[in-house]
Amino acid sequence: MSKYGHGSAAKVVCVNRITTSGLDSSEAGAYVENNIKIASSNGNYKMQNFWPKKKDDCKIGFNSGSLNSCDIGYDGGAENVNNLCTSLYDSSYDMDIVVTEIDSTSANDISSLHIPYKDMPQFKDNRISRYTMKKFIKEDAAEKMVDHDGCVEIDFSIAFGIGATNGPVTAGLSVSAGFKYEDCSKWREVPGGYTVHMSVYHYNDPSYNLAYSLTPSWTR
Repeated sequence: MSKYGHGSAAKVVCVNRITTSGLDSSEAGAYVENNIKIASSNGNYKMQNFWPKKKDDCKIGFNSGSLNSCDIGYDGGAENVNNLCTSLYDSSYDMDIVVTEIDSTSANDISSLHIPYKDMPQFKDNRISRYTMKKFIKEDAAEKMVDHDGCVEIDFSIAFGIGATNGPVTAGLSVSAGFKYEDCSKWREVPGGYTVHMSVYHYNDPSYNLAYSLTPSWTR
């Protein structure tokens, strides 16, 4: 149980990796300079978290500014992301992911995705207390989540504990989500944007407290 006293609807979502596929090379060149924001809000309270925070967060190059950024290859690029989490305190909170391509000569390109709480994946077995989720975000577009597909996967220890030998969709353990999704073992990345890799922790997961400790403060 969460030491923070959160209810059974609480989740923490952490971005842990971003990959690129077929970004616009005429704008990007060999690399794009990316900043990632993950945010949650219910209209009264909000939480915003940004990455990168420091030079060591970047594998190739770090760029300091009003929004810090990391250099990532425009096609087939990948960067591990750390300490980028937000809280869905209860079912009244929705989530946004914003990828900003920093451009020193023109306006920054914004690629964003809105994920309502009601559209997060649900499962028949409440022992599935955490899972990974990948979502595609189209480059330079503000999109609703339903516009793009994604995938879900439960980790080995949980799958073993509930006797699941296939992914949650194939095994019939998933109930619904507000987007087209499938098992990550079958999913292929979509060209023309970013794939954001996330870990989702429910309030009753042993790692929930640690994940929540990585979130920033709530503001109004």
